[in-house]
This record gives sequence, structure tokens and C-alpha cells, in this order.
Amino acid sequence: MSDSTPSVVPEYQSPVTSDPAKPQESGTQEVPTTLLHERAKAAATEAQKLIVSLATGTVAAFFIGLTGGEHVQLRRSEKWALLLALTFMGSAVVAGLITWLADAKRYYYWAASKQARGKRRKELKAQQASWIRIWRYSGNTLGILFALGIVGAVVYLYLRVLS
Repeated sequence: MSDSTPSVVPEYQSPVTSDPAKPQESGTQEVPTTLLHERAKAAATEAQKLIVSLATGTVAAFFIGLTGGEHVQLRRSEKWALLLALTFMGSAVVAGLITWLADAKRYYYWAASKQARGKRRKELKAQQASWIRIWRYSGNTLGILFALGIVGAVVYLYLRVLS
């Protein structure tokens, strides 16, 4: 890699060489896996925040649109599409909140289990495993509910344009 090319991964001081710019024998620079895991977690957290924000904003936009100045007459199909979109978006917000809670709890129990000994350690590890499952399921559910909410919103808008 040339000196003028910006690197996505920050320079890492390898314990093998004293010069971080000097390539390793294989021609690549060694990057610790913990750094990559931290980056992956940060990216996932940012994506989760964005989805929850968009879902919350969509619910707010529908609320303002439906309770605004003029009363809009909706056909039965439009009501169902709107109800489904709102239900999915609202559920996506709840799934996002559960995911954040589960993420905090799993790290709490992980840290607590590292400090504990014996039977208590096993109990804390079990709690951690439980919160990891909740985190995994709610995180997956968040994306699915958000996608279904988008589909419902598109169907509603489509029906409004046709009416």
C-alpha cells in the first residue's frame, strides 16, 4: 500500500515489528481480531439505531397525517394497509428497544460472570446466554418488522394514489 492511499483500518503497531508501516513477511499488515469485532459491533449498533429512528419517524408521520387539519376518508383497504404498516413499524420500535436492553444485559452478565466464582459463575453465564438469545431474536425480528412496515406503507400509498 502506498503512503498516499488512505487506510480504512487505522495503523496498528504490530508486536512483531517496531514500524507499523513496514509490511509483514506475507505482505499484509496484521490487524487484531478484537478491532474487527469492535468495528462490526459498532456498525450493527448504528444500523439498529437508524432502523429504530426510521420506524419511529414513520409512525409519527402517519400519526400527524391522520390527525392533521383535514379529515381524510379512507377506504377499507387503505385502513387495513395503514393499520398493518403502523403495527409493524410500532413493533419494530419495540423490538429495537428490547434489542438494546438485551445487549446491555448480556454484557453486564458477561462481566459479572468473569468476576464471580463457582456456582454463581454458572448462573451468571446462563443469564448471559439467555440475554444473547433474546438479543439475537429481537435483532432479527427488528429488521423483518421494519421491512414489513415499509411494505405496508408502500401498499397504503399505492392505494391512496389509485383512489
